[in-house]
Amino acid sequence: MMPWNLLLGRGILSGMSARQRLHFLTTSLLSVALVSGCDSADPGAETALQITVLSPYSDDAAALVEIVGTRVDVTEQEQGRVLVHASHDTTWVFVAMDEAGRIRLSAMMPRGSPVPSARLLQVADGGNNLRAALDGYSVRIRP
Repeated sequence: MMPWNLLLGRGILSGMSARQRLHFLTTSLLSVALVSGCDSADPGAETALQITVLSPYSDDAAALVEIVGTRVDVTEQEQGRVLVHASHDTTWVFVAMDEAGRIRLSAMMPRGSPVPSARLLQVADGGNNLRAALDGYSVRIRP
């Protein structure tokens, strides 16, 4: 660190008037404060999420999930197809698995945002029959 007397006296600022020195120091300190306030990693970075339909059965083949709060972008589904529709702070995700089993999705949300909440609207079994009730089902979202 540079000693203050070099900066203010006979050093870098020696040819400047007191007003110019004050302006230089104010601008420098403001610049340091702004740079320090930024996330140096990546200001536009996102957080990865795992969305899992928790089921009392082992043969679920399709699900319709409603995600409310922070808007998410579904990035991939391990085995199957995904249709996504988003409006304002709600995202609806329809997942159709190639083979019945555990329904799990990967998604992204803006870094620093609160984790959204989710609920299951419908689910179908391996024979493409809608489940009569959703008792025992839930949706887990984890960063």
